[in-house]
Amino acid sequence: MNQVILITIDTVRADHLGTYGWHRATSPALDRLAADGVTFDWALSPASYTGPAHYSIMTSRYPSFHGVQFSNSRLAADNCSDTTLAQALGQAGYATGAFVSASVLGLRNLRPMARGFEAYDDRMTRNESNRATELRRLAADTTGAALAWIREHRDRDFFCWIHLMDVHGPYEAPEPHGGQFIDQVTGTEPWMLEAVRDGEIGGIPEYQMLNVVRAPDGRVLDYERNYNYYAGRYDGGIRYVDACVGGLLDDLRGLGLYDDLLLVVTSDHGEALGENGVFFFHGLTVSMDQIRVPLIVRLPDRVGRGAERVEVQVSTLDIAPTILDYLGLGGLRAQGTSLRPLMEARAGGEAARRVIFSETETQVSAVDHERQVLLGRGIPSVKQFPFFHPAAPDSEMVTAYRGGAATPHDSERPLLETLAADFARRGREAAAPSPAVGTGSDDEQLLHRLKALGYVT
Repeated sequence: MNQVILITIDTVRADHLGTYGWHRATSPALDRLAADGVTFDWALSPASYTGPAHYSIMTSRYPSFHGVQFSNSRLAADNCSDTTLAQALGQAGYATGAFVSASVLGLRNLRPMARGFEAYDDRMTRNESNRATELRRLAADTTGAALAWIREHRDRDFFCWIHLMDVHGPYEAPEPHGGQFIDQVTGTEPWMLEAVRDGEIGGIPEYQMLNVVRAPDGRVLDYERNYNYYAGRYDGGIRYVDACVGGLLDDLRGLGLYDDLLLVVTSDHGEALGENGVFFFHGLTVSMDQIRVPLIVRLPDRVGRGAERVEVQVSTLDIAPTILDYLGLGGLRAQGTSLRPLMEARAGGEAARRVIFSETETQVSAVDHERQVLLGRGIPSVKQFPFFHPAAPDSEMVTAYRGGAATPHDSERPLLETLAADFARRGREAAAPSPAVGTGSDDEQLLHRLKALGYVT
């Protein structure tokens, strides 16, 4: 049988997991999984916002090219004609089940996420503390519901997607894990911040405020201001979800399913923790803090193992094509590519020259091996970031992201800028939702442009 589980842990930066070098013990279960699979050191999300990023994972298409585009809410299913991974697998006879932990991915909010799933469990059990309209479900409850479905379908080919939300702010994961690292950070010199409106820079977003004291009429009288406390709680959220994932994996072993699973763990986006003046937020830019995510793939024992770590940059767009490749299936109009050659350690040098894109509504990132180019200035509500010239709405920044010179050689700058500008133009021209099948002109023109620039063959 072919059985696939995809786990997306919302808002996890890769560099806060042990397998990626983090100094706190945030992820013992995921670290063990990484040791049993393939770890991608530089996996990048095509977006830094939950809805578009997840839909890109499911369709292997950039937000500018898929039907959800940059919407995070209230989009009817008939607005999208993209074929999803769940549809492709369902058409091949797989049972398909999804278990999500936030109302932003619920049926009433973002119906296209459910396309192709026979079961789409979006039952929420609690409210966010600072936003009563935002509903959540604890990871333990979500993994429990998913496990019950897996038990029911254990004798079939299946695809199960599990989404976990507890790392996402406000950072209130249950104890003992949620506060596990507070003692490690509160002893350091305090860094006091004031609250700012959601989407602004320079302080604590209002929805993130912790230890809030309110007046009887709801007015905020006091709240936690120490950056270190929030940073510790963020890591505590990772530790809580890690414990839940570890428990799920133990249960799968007990069911005798683990050894034959194709198991993928990733995140939809990262989280700014002070970079460029952005605190405890995401979706504002496609800088590295908001797009670099973990990607761990555990192949079935019968497939065997190749590489243990892959240093070449990849995209979460590649997840769906990789799953379909290992299952011997197709059906997606994918802009990503299968990672199978990299995992089987048979990729050539061309893979290192692949450009990985990410985007928001007003910013595009192009990553070429050692460097990143950003064009644009972030979302419109953000007036100015320190790394963009305020008078130049299409200004660019070139920065190193894996060491090396902060400014690339003159011969590299025009190439990267052209790539990013071309991608942004193609995205603007793709106003209509993409058709479900076939190869459209947008893809063909973009592919032709990348070939002409020598980045794909």
